[in-house]
Amino acid sequence: MGWGPRKNMTEAQIQAACFLWAWNTFPEFRGMFFSIPNGGWRNPAERALQMATGLVPGVWDMILFGPGGLVTFVEFKVPGGRLSKEQEQFRAAVGTRARWEVITDLESWQSLFCRTYNIQKNILNDLEK
Repeated sequence: MGWGPRKNMTEAQIQAACFLWAWNTFPEFRGMFFSIPNGGWRNPAERALQMATGLVPGVWDMILFGPGGLVTFVEFKVPGGRLSKEQEQFRAAVGTRARWEVITDLESWQSLFCRTYNIQKNILNDLEK
């Protein structure tokens, strides 16, 4: 299975492809990027427990920690997807304390990842050979 784009991918599939690419390609950065499981259906008891322990509606899908304390929140969307009201509110609350990236495909994720960790883009071409 290649890492290339596929038509009609869900947000979860886009996120999984991006995460797995980075995890498998750059093991030295493992632990510096991870998902924030903030969405999806939960039964009322689980939801209440999560809210009591810090679940915040609107928190984005993933966080990247870069050099020098750089923090980037990442939201995965299908092409044409829009941020929810809660996601917009979260971004406004955190503001300029972090960078913000909406990712719709593997190529934009690779570009963000390379910029964040100062990886030369030509390395990606070498890795794909």
